[in-house]
Amino acid sequence: MMNMEKLKTSISKKYGIFFLFSFFFLLGVLLYLFGWNFLLLLLFFLLCLQVVPRFIHYKKTQKRKKVLEKEAGYFFEVFLLALDSGKTLTGSLSFAVSNLDGILSQEFKKALEEIRFGKSLNEALSSMKKRIPSDAVNDMILTMIQSNLYGNDLKETMREQLNFLQEKRMLEAKAQISKMPIKISVISVLFFLPFLLLLILSPVVIDYFIK
Repeated sequence: MMNMEKLKTSISKKYGIFFLFSFFFLLGVLLYLFGWNFLLLLLFFLLCLQVVPRFIHYKKTQKRKKVLEKEAGYFFEVFLLALDSGKTLTGSLSFAVSNLDGILSQEFKKALEEIRFGKSLNEALSSMKKRIPSDAVNDMILTMIQSNLYGNDLKETMREQLNFLQEKRMLEAKAQISKMPIKISVISVLFFLPFLLLLILSPVVIDYFIK
């Protein structure tokens, strides 16, 4: 048994050395044929393969987060109205899902389907939390789980969280508005200033060439 393990280790080492030698040999041939520019281009290409997919995933996640937080205000308002009318937590979720459409509504619809297939409400909501990139929305889901477990006051806590979410969205909107003058000034410098200088200096240039 020990001999077999030693043999496998020896073979793996030999194959590792062979592939490493082949890699450097191929790299040397490519450098000889194409020079250092090819190596730099190859490194840039490998870097792009690592960075670009992560950047695209990050942008998609951020976009999904913003949509979820935007939809959360409407969804949980309808959910709380259903709770006020005397429906259960699951019944209120079903009511909100049946009356609203969107990404958040679809996620709760998946959770309700999991409940129908045998999961408990807390298990389905915990599973849903993993698919939601927004901390604010996840806090509301956690409030629902804790209310179902311990009988906490769900309505008051969730209304406070809704107010916090609305204030957060207002602050983000104000931040976007405050950035607009900077963007406009940069655009004006890059595009309008050259034309303005051309209009001002063109008579001087024309007069110079005529003389």
